[in-house]
Parts: sequence; C-alpha cells; structure tokens
Amino acid sequence: MLMLGQKDYSNAGKTAEYIRQRGIDSIRFPEMILELAKRQGGAVTKKDVMELLHVSKPQAYKTLQQMREDKLLKLEGKGRFAFYRITGKTA
Repeated sequence: MLMLGQKDYSNAGKTAEYIRQRGIDSIRFPEMILELAKRQGGAVTKKDVMELLHVSKPQAYKTLQQMREDKLLKLEGKGRFAFYRITGKTA
C-alpha cells in the first residue's frame, strides 16, 4: 500500500484530495486497528499499529491514546511489553 503525504498531493495540485483522505483515515484507522486486534486474540501493540497503518511511532501512539479515551481499547502492561486490549464496549 502506497501512502502519499501532504507534499505529494500539494505538488500534484490535489490539496482537497489530501484533506478528504486524511478525514477518511481518521475514521478508518480505528476500525482497522479493532479488526486487527480481533484477529490477534483481542490485542495489538504500538508496533502492530505502525505496520498496519504505515504511520510513525508518535502517530500510532496518538491514535491508540484516542481509542483509549473513547474506551475502545485499554492499555495493559508497561514499556516495551505494553499492549492494548479491546474493551467490552467493542468486543
């Protein structure tokens, strides 16, 4: 999957398409993360999210934190052994 950045869209004169895609991403990313978690026994790691969405570590963290705030995931463990488990709200 090829991911284009804002600069690529801007250079092609397609700024509106970039904004539309970003809006879609903000909706689809949590759905995709939940689907992956379900297929992995109910849990994902930050690394899983980075690989799934092709995003940076800070972007993966921000998405996972938002999902925690929305009570879709809960954090278990600490540091490099941390993972995010699906809550009862989404199971």
